[in-house]
Amino acid sequence: MKIFFLATMLSKRASNLINANDEYLVLSPLDDEELKSKCQSKIIKYEIDTLAFVLMMICAKTFLENEFFSDADIGYLSGESNVGEEEIEQILEFLAKAKRLIIAPEIFNETNAKSLEFMLGLICKHFELESVDLAGQGVSFDGELGELEDGRDFNGACVFYYTNPQSKLLGSELFAKVAKLKNGDKITLKTSFGEFETTFSVDEKLKGLIGIFSHQKAKNCFERLKF
Repeated sequence: MKIFFLATMLSKRASNLINANDEYLVLSPLDDEELKSKCQSKIIKYEIDTLAFVLMMICAKTFLENEFFSDADIGYLSGESNVGEEEIEQILEFLAKAKRLIIAPEIFNETNAKSLEFMLGLICKHFELESVDLAGQGVSFDGELGELEDGRDFNGACVFYYTNPQSKLLGSELFAKVAKLKNGDKITLKTSFGEFETTFSVDEKLKGLIGIFSHQKAKNCFERLKF
């Protein structure tokens, strides 16, 4: 089965959803080497808080007679999201044969969440996709389509927070350098949903400037690193 995922670090959050016999296309700001080692999967990365821009490009290529989508500035959307037109074509080719869309909660914390939700409803209906969350529960879409706003600024070191048993703060060597952290440093993470004491650890599987941290009380979201 072909499954379309809108989720970050699927391998650490919902490994029960991974089946070696299925084929996955994942849209996420963060790579997932563990997922790729367990199954046939491709990850298309986009800039944090720009998923709605990617969906707008998908809709522009799908709903050709819709004036709102046909007027979309593909060059701008592609530049902001860092997803090229060739990758959009790959997504469309996959969607044509996909059976299911699995969604993680962090996508609904984006700046353009209402428009994003509306476009997901159109895409699921057009491609006849079953839509479920990470727990396997059905997802319905409401939302309202409007002009897309620019995403928030996530320059520098950022962290993806997600709800799971507490872990260390994990990040790449580059993340550590930019954040001025050393392996084993004890820090207090300062987030919009509380403060958390943890230890930083370099993870060689991670790349770029996005670290990851889980906690039972964590909100599923991306935030700039503060400690």
